[in-house]
Amino acid sequence: MVVVTDPQQSLTAAQAALAQALRCHEVSDHQAGQAAAQQALDLAQQAQAPELQAQAGAVLALHLHRNGEVEAALAQGQQALNLMPEHGDGGLRARLLSTLALSCDQLELPVDALDYALAALDCARSAGEVGPVCMAMCRVATAYVRMANPARADTFAQQALELARLHRDEEQMFRALNTLVDSKLEQGDALAQNGEQEPARQCFVQALALADEALTLGGRSGELYRANVGRINHAVVLLKLGRAEQALAGFDQALAVAQAHGFELMTSALFDMRAQALMQLNRLPEAIELMEQALTLIDVNEDPGAFEQLHEHLYEAHKLQGDLAQALLHHERLRELERQRFSQRESTHLRVLLTKAELERSRLTAERAEMEAQIQRLRAFELQVERDALAAQAHELGRHAAEDALTGLPNRRAMDLQLATLFALDEDQASAAPWSLAVLDLDYFKHINDRFGHAVGDDVLRAVGSLLSHGLRPPDVVGRMGGEEFLILLRNTPLEQALPVCERLRQLIESHDWAALAPEVGGLKLRVTASLGVCRVMPGEDMRSALERADNAMYRAKQSGRNRVVAQA
Repeated sequence: MVVVTDPQQSLTAAQAALAQALRCHEVSDHQAGQAAAQQALDLAQQAQAPELQAQAGAVLALHLHRNGEVEAALAQGQQALNLMPEHGDGGLRARLLSTLALSCDQLELPVDALDYALAALDCARSAGEVGPVCMAMCRVATAYVRMANPARADTFAQQALELARLHRDEEQMFRALNTLVDSKLEQGDALAQNGEQEPARQCFVQALALADEALTLGGRSGELYRANVGRINHAVVLLKLGRAEQALAGFDQALAVAQAHGFELMTSALFDMRAQALMQLNRLPEAIELMEQALTLIDVNEDPGAFEQLHEHLYEAHKLQGDLAQALLHHERLRELERQRFSQRESTHLRVLLTKAELERSRLTAERAEMEAQIQRLRAFELQVERDALAAQAHELGRHAAEDALTGLPNRRAMDLQLATLFALDEDQASAAPWSLAVLDLDYFKHINDRFGHAVGDDVLRAVGSLLSHGLRPPDVVGRMGGEEFLILLRNTPLEQALPVCERLRQLIESHDWAALAPEVGGLKLRVTASLGVCRVMPGEDMRSALERADNAMYRAKQSGRNRVVAQA
């Protein structure tokens, strides 16, 4: 295993290894391709790149399958499938599902094969890619062949062939043709077993026409594995038609290619096929010698099916030769191998089911973790919303506690706090930054309420509050002390400057268009004026004293005729 510590380097190396694995697939070098795909997978895991892991796992599954490691291919493919985003690369997902369908077919799991194949077809159709659609249709057809439903198989395979021809996709044409060949051979064998020899022969003739076309396509594809598949299928059909010499030549050529390129499953199958051709030619000693040789070359644990078929054909060959002792020996070995195969098949099926269950458990665990994380995020969001609401509520409550509800100005409590802060300054600071205090009281406000109503009185107070707040400088503060009385803090303002400020505020109130607030009542128009008393806050003076002096000045303004400003030295 290659270890690269830098994540970006791991990602780059993984992409390069994956590209190499894909190139190996194109030239049928599945041994090197498997190693490159495994390296890509390891590096993608180091880089924590799930999508790249899925791609590398899918390519690794394909190479494993071509190298005869079918169960490993199925397990790897299922892991890759779990890593793929459901709405990601639909074409890649469809191809992987098709590989899983083929693996299940070879492990004698036809129901699982059909499920994967149908899922591949749905995925490929959603992706809108012709190649994966054709491949999935062929996988569906193969599953139906194994489930003894050749009519359904022919329907899907024929649709795949028509679609591939429409798009001139020779790779998919080749796949569809060979699927149809497989279906026709199954149909022919079933008819022959029922004694319907002529209908069986017609099926084999149809299969040969399909195999001829597939052989041509495979030969010009440039891919050795594909070309050899076409060669083998063509020879098998020839053997079914009794043309054993031609079939044997085809098997010989295919075997040389398979052995040269390490196609292990294909190699073991070809031993059996050549033996059948030799037996059909009545060359029994050669067939027996070949099959005995094959028994020494094939590992029963790696390819029990091929081993079993060899003993079955050796039994038949020895019986034809009249060597009943040897025939019985191979027959007994065949029965033993069948028992082992059934046992191993059940074990394999159990392992596949356990792998699927573990992957499903992992998927559900991951989904549960993600769901719990989402719940935690939602709870955190809800708590934040709640905290924000409480903070806003607290702010609003604080604002209401310090704000006059009618005018929006600071209320008596807020003004007292501001005055307390200013009076807490030491004497030197107060001397360096003089400030003045003014009390404003609306004139005859009770008459306004009595003549025009309390609603108009409230409108007047709101309007006065707006005039005062807009008529002051930013550092100054105005607040409503209660009723029709307002308090004004003029910061950094000596008394000689405070007087014109207060006079300007008085004029703003007097000159305002009050008639807009209320119609005339008994010939009287709404008129609003104010009396102001202002004083300079003395150094060292306490708050109560300053307020009393400003208040006294305001009362003198009232006594002097109202609608005026009076200063208190």
